[in-house]
This record gives sequence, C-alpha cells and structure tokens, in this order.
Amino acid sequence: MKRESAMIRFFLPLLVLIFVVLLCAASMNTAASRARESRNESAGHLFESEPRQGQVNVSLPQASGATGASVMLAITASNLAGLGVVAYDFTVGFDPGVLRLQNPPVDSVGTLSSGMTITPNASVPGRLTVSAFGTVPLSGAGTLLTMKFNVTGAPGAMTDLTFQRLQLNEGTPAANAIDGSFTVGGGGMCSYQVTPATASFSPSGGSGSFTVLTAPPTGCAWNAASQREA
Repeated sequence: MKRESAMIRFFLPLLVLIFVVLLCAASMNTAASRARESRNESAGHLFESEPRQGQVNVSLPQASGATGASVMLAITASNLAGLGVVAYDFTVGFDPGVLRLQNPPVDSVGTLSSGMTITPNASVPGRLTVSAFGTVPLSGAGTLLTMKFNVTGAPGAMTDLTFQRLQLNEGTPAANAIDGSFTVGGGGMCSYQVTPATASFSPSGGSGSFTVLTAPPTGCAWNAASQREA
C-alpha cells in the first residue's frame, strides 16, 4: 500500500506536467493559426485594394459618304494612360463593293499612334490588317488610327465595319472591340455652294480661284473641269 502511494505521488506530478505541456502546445498552435489567418486576410484585403487593369474600348465609326468620295474613318480608343500599351494588332473587315482602300490605306498623323511604326496590309480585298509598335506607351483617349477609303458603292449601299481581330500588346490590357458601319448616301443628301458664282476673263485668258463648300463638309463628291466655248 505504501509502495502504491509512493508511485501515485511520483507519477501524478508527472502526468500533470505532461498535461500542462500539451495544453500550452495546443494554445500556441491555435495562436499561430490565428496569426496566419490574420496575415492571409490582411494580404487578401491588400490585394483586393489594388486597381485592376482596365479594359480598353476600341471603336469603329458609324459613318456615311457619297459615291466617289474619299473618306477618312477614325478608329477610336478610350483612355490608354497608364496601361503600358506599346503595340497593337487588328484586322478590320468590310464589303469591297462598297469601300476600297486607298494607297496608303492608313494615316497616323495627329492620332495617338503618330509616334509608332505602322505596318498595314491591304492585299486581301475587303480586309485591312495593321501591326503597330513603339517605344513610348500610348496615353490619352481619341483617334487611334485613321483608315482611308474611296467610296465605290451605289447610293443606299451599306457595309458593316467589323473587327476580325484586335489585340493590345500581347493581350494585356484587354480590348473591347466595338464594330461600326458605313452607308453610301445619295447625291440628294449633299448641297453645294461655289464662291464666287461667276468670273470674267479677257480673250487671252487668265487665272482665278473659287471656293466650294459642301454640306455635310465631308463625303460629298465634286470635281472641276475646263470647258471652252466655240
């Protein structure tokens, strides 16, 4: 009986000590787990607070013009500031019976792409492919590039202007392609004003000038020709 009491007195403190150690270890694990969760939650909030890269709207126009006219159709882009766009590629499709590309088919003067190297490909009728790249990121919103066409369709003809392909950089930021259209107007849609309306010259001839105003100011075809009276 004395031996059992001695063993109990010996093992009881030992068991209590083991229990305390285990309890402390469990508490430390719980605290560490809570600390990790707190750090993860803070990191998650920090990540969510960072602005996401914006989507860029790139739009083809809704335009019209008269048969025989030369038209410049602007491709526009929403604000590109801070998005790091240094290159883009696109293919635009249209009806070659309504519009015919000029040579060269694009113009970058005065556009957001004025400082870029532009490589157009108009070898396939009804399709314009453009690759552009530069060293300075594009900034601001406005005309990205201008396409140059001759209107060959009859009055009332219409063609969709569609992005068959559009990519900024290597795909970032994302580009939202917005298609457009072109309608051929009839001659009755245009009005003309010639100033001066008349001019007189001596029998030996002479030089002169006149001004032609059209309404609307673009898309109305006209030409000048000489006529000698008998």
